[in-house]
Amino acid sequence: MGTTLREEAKLVLPISNAALSQPSRQDNLHESLMAMISDGRWHVGQRLPAERLLCEEFSVSRNTLRSVLKQLEAKGVVTIRRGSGCYLAETDKEDTPAETPENEAAPVLMEKLEAAYLFLPSVFANAARVISAHDIARLEEVTGLIGRAILDKNWPGLREKSQQFFSIIAGSLDNRIVHDVTCEICASSSFLFPKFSAFAEEDRKKMFADFVLVLKAIKARDPDLSRQTIKVKISNVAYALAKLRGIPTSPVIAADQQANPPP
Repeated sequence: MGTTLREEAKLVLPISNAALSQPSRQDNLHESLMAMISDGRWHVGQRLPAERLLCEEFSVSRNTLRSVLKQLEAKGVVTIRRGSGCYLAETDKEDTPAETPENEAAPVLMEKLEAAYLFLPSVFANAARVISAHDIARLEEVTGLIGRAILDKNWPGLREKSQQFFSIIAGSLDNRIVHDVTCEICASSSFLFPKFSAFAEEDRKKMFADFVLVLKAIKARDPDLSRQTIKVKISNVAYALAKLRGIPTSPVIAADQQANPPP
């Protein structure tokens, strides 16, 4: 007899119980920046201080800062302009329709899933070789928070923590371009959970369980398994999206899954 989504989540939550009591540096930085924005430290359209200055002020690494800024950009709080800097956007953009994943056209979402399928497996395979014990602990914490967000039906929180999950893995490679491209794919496409609540229970359960499988592969420091689990995760979202929206699955994903079916 199959387990329910709630039961699956309970299996993951204990992984991060110890870590949940202490917010991560990303969480602290996110909270600090949002507080400063709310207090009017910067006005709309103003450029935020340079990365070096923000890193010094908050005693964080550039990868941590960039990850948080990407999260804020995904919410519409800031705008990142390549070669120029990060600017404060209109504060009411966070919940506008243009920022919500369910309003993206289904074919566009499928194209972004295809891009993720082509790019991310290599990132995850290489991350499995070099990721630190500290970052693995952070992944465990975030996985627990993803499970909690699902149980609470907190879809914005789910989206944010899902993006953080991918950011931690990409950040472990210590390559700014790889990290930025990974975050761009995740933030711009919202491919992780496009209108998650609309999916069937079975599909939601499968997509959440995929996070656990990816986590286990990374913890095992197994490049091949990490490559395989992220491909399965993306393909499961693609199949669920195709079923939900009545569109064809990416031919690239379908052909690869047929040629290399998971064991």
